[in-house]
Amino acid sequence: MGDSGLTAEFASLLENWQPAGADVTEMCHRLLIDGLAIAAAGSREQGPTLMAEMARSESSSPVATVIGKGFAATPAMAARINGMAMHVLDFE
Repeated sequence: MGDSGLTAEFASLLENWQPAGADVTEMCHRLLIDGLAIAAAGSREQGPTLMAEMARSESSSPVATVIGKGFAATPAMAARINGMAMHVLDFE
């Protein structure tokens, strides 16, 4: 890893990625939409709601969207809340 950090390196990898075909691109679109839909549904659950309430009162530098809550938080806090929302309804 260079000085840019893991997140920047991963973002660069995604930005420069060339899919193997239209079917791969279509599957990626479906997976992205599925993840966002699950996050929207999960955002109403108790855990993400409690986390969001805490973040709303404590957040400084709010620049990242908290899915389903109508406010922004720090990138790290938004990632925690959104990640929780995306996984709270997993029944695997």
